[in-house]
Amino acid sequence: MVNIVRPVFDFIGSVPNYREYDISGLFLFFFVIFFAMIFGDGGYGSLLFLYSLYSIISLVIKKKPIPDILKLVTVLSGATIVWGFLSGSWFGISYEKLPQFLQGTVLPMIRPDNPQANENIKLLCFIIGLTQLSIAHIKNIFRDFPSPKFLGQVGQLGMLGGLFFLVLNLIVNTERYPIPSWALPLIGGGFALSFLFSSYDSSKSNFIKGLIAGIIEQLKNIISVFLGVVGVFGDIISYIRLWAVGLAGLAMSQTVNALAGPVLGSFIKFLVAVVILFMGHGINIILSVLSVLVHGIRLNMLEFSSHLGMEWSGYGYAPFSEANAEKDLHI
Repeated sequence: MVNIVRPVFDFIGSVPNYREYDISGLFLFFFVIFFAMIFGDGGYGSLLFLYSLYSIISLVIKKKPIPDILKLVTVLSGATIVWGFLSGSWFGISYEKLPQFLQGTVLPMIRPDNPQANENIKLLCFIIGLTQLSIAHIKNIFRDFPSPKFLGQVGQLGMLGGLFFLVLNLIVNTERYPIPSWALPLIGGGFALSFLFSSYDSSKSNFIKGLIAGIIEQLKNIISVFLGVVGVFGDIISYIRLWAVGLAGLAMSQTVNALAGPVLGSFIKFLVAVVILFMGHGINIILSVLSVLVHGIRLNMLEFSSHLGMEWSGYGYAPFSEANAEKDLHI
């Protein structure tokens, strides 16, 4: 099932090396969420879903195999339809003009007529970010345990939790999300653990020697160590793009509708309106797909992968490739 995300990896041309994680399952799970929120419109998702369903049925009738890309599009478009039901986004139509049954499926916390809807969506974005980045450090804790180096990942996890509340206070709403009294000590304690144990040298004969060797290594890169705290803060904030890019797509679809509305009337004007709607929403769909490729993939390949410590330095298995043969000779 996870193989349906393979076309994305083939598109970006990234492969983990032998000592890195295979994050295909996690990549697929979060990419589906990112696609739904960035693509954002249940109407657009329905068009993609109908296209993929038609293509799959045609291939089944012809008894041909179904390519992974069609399976992936089906899952992504289905998730977008679900998000459309939950958020009330359908071809940029205002919430008040939606049919009653579509209004009834919208979550109250993000309903367009809720004055706190935007803040709640931002909160959701940051919770998704906290969850994904926490998974990265939890995986690293299991990887490094029982070496004391795992305490460095515990520290990173602590910093992540404390900075999450700082982000909510600064970005979402200062009054609704005051910084807890324990958040700053959690950030400081997490930094201390990370500084002491992230570079712990397990090859040394005892704990003290390994700890000292790790601290010396950290001191060599002291500027990068301190900038790492800022980096964690920025990585959490980066997830706000799920809200911002989705909002941009919604604004464009509403603009297209506003342009087409005044020309509805006579038959000729109706045709002009149809052309405006077709071209405007078509361009918006293309831009939304590009946004997913830029932002949805980025959150997996940059923010998530950097917290996992992945370099994506591998290359695909192609034993008779001249380029790979040259790499092997060089190694």
